[in-house]
Amino acid sequence: MLKSSIKEIEVYMMFEKYNDLTNFNIDLHIHSTFTDGKDSIVDIVKQAEAINLETIAITDHIRENSTYFDEYIQEIIRIRKTTNIKILIGFEARIKNFQGEVDVANEIYAKSDIKIASVHRFTIGKKVYNPDFFPKEIAQEIEFDLSLAALKNINKEFNVLGHPGGMSLRYFNDFPLEYFEEIIIACKENSIAFDLNSHYHRSVYPELIKLLREHNPLISLGSDAHNKLSIGKWRTLLKGEI
Repeated sequence: MLKSSIKEIEVYMMFEKYNDLTNFNIDLHIHSTFTDGKDSIVDIVKQAEAINLETIAITDHIRENSTYFDEYIQEIIRIRKTTNIKILIGFEARIKNFQGEVDVANEIYAKSDIKIASVHRFTIGKKVYNPDFFPKEIAQEIEFDLSLAALKNINKEFNVLGHPGGMSLRYFNDFPLEYFEEIIIACKENSIAFDLNSHYHRSVYPELIKLLREHNPLISLGSDAHNKLSIGKWRTLLKGEI
């Protein structure tokens, strides 16, 4: 079987399409004290137990030169033995250029379950910029172009596009619906899960849901929690909608 076919099967086993969602006791985008989260993995798991989650993914930020990942894996493996919650190993890495390359070492992909590629700061030439360095429309276009470049990169190994439109929403409280729609379609065409993110997508939720229902891409449900009290917040966002 072709490598691309195997990867596609693995993605469909990991995620459900939006209109087919049945598993809501999950949170697949959580950060811990291994990077910029405020709570340890132990405390994250305790909170997940308290709110009756069944599956979580720890998805700490990573760079190509990060050195913590093996220790991180061992900590997750150790904690798995103490709980009935399924804990997935994950990461969130930056889409670093308009070729759609992701800032993570190749060997990390094989060690991970949830592999999130996200737009964060923009690298233009040799400089890195916050999105608000640019006028709104230019920043939105850059975020859109970076997202599509990653989705269409034939060598991509990630399986989730993290918080699509999130940087524009963070800095400008706006991301064009036509950009969202093109990204959703590209996620579907490339068998990449769309990160429905309760941290970034709250303000555009009604419009975004209409597009997700129409195009029915694979979905990764996540809070993007950086503290334990934010875990599972996407369930409040979706209550009564699915």
